[in-house]
Amino acid sequence: MKEFRQVFSDNPSLADSFGSRQVFVGGIVLTKLAKLCYEGKDLHKFTECILMASELFASPAKLTLPHPQTAIEYVNYSFREFLDGRIAGESAVFQDKQILQPSEILHTVQTVA
Repeated sequence: MKEFRQVFSDNPSLADSFGSRQVFVGGIVLTKLAKLCYEGKDLHKFTECILMASELFASPAKLTLPHPQTAIEYVNYSFREFLDGRIAGESAVFQDKQILQPSEILHTVQTVA
């Protein structure tokens, strides 16, 4: 968590390297870590976890072109082609409900926002 900016700068396409499902799971874990362990106790670690989670949640959008260039442009971005497995090499993100559920993504993205 301390060096996440360096990891992201060295590997700008994490979703391509690890897969969309894995970066979503990582974002969920980081958000829960921030919320349950650091909220109200350590503002710096809380902020770092939330920032890293937001980068992970945005990384699958960079798999397709054109992708948003600024954070505000993600408001109008559609993840549909990527969530249902229409991107080459990707299976549907919510194919296995034991691994990832849409409600979990919505809850954590709301926390990150």
